[in-house]
Amino acid sequence: MPTKTRLFIILAVALLVSAATTPAYSRDDELTLPIKEALETSTAKEKLTNKVPLYFAGQGHPAIKRTVGEWATSKRTRGIMRPREESCQVAFISALIVLQTRALNEKADAVVNIASIVDKNVSKSATHYKCTAGKVMVNVTLKGTVVKY
Repeated sequence: MPTKTRLFIILAVALLVSAATTPAYSRDDELTLPIKEALETSTAKEKLTNKVPLYFAGQGHPAIKRTVGEWATSKRTRGIMRPREESCQVAFISALIVLQTRALNEKADAVVNIASIVDKNVSKSATHYKCTAGKVMVNVTLKGTVVKY
């Protein structure tokens, strides 16, 4: 193959690979949604256990005898074919399930000080959580402290 043709093919392939692997930069929206609404959904009532109480940052809870550890979880779900708020609720509940499962595995009594995390910024609220919603996916990141009473 002549050198110019070969060089052209190499450059064309490199350009195509570069274009195909460049992420599409779209802005995600940060939503602040009520915890109460999410916890009142049928999904939350079916999937969350009463064995491990959940206390959000700022909520009172029984006296802690021992802190087992602090864990974070990030859950994503589809953001299309249903309202964004509903998708965020699903991701939120999924994240809470992970925290409850961790507490059960650690033989702990509760998860306290649950807070949202968006772009490494912690948002503490007893009434609202944060959800990042893009065109296709939504994401909820939570951290909580697993404790024994």
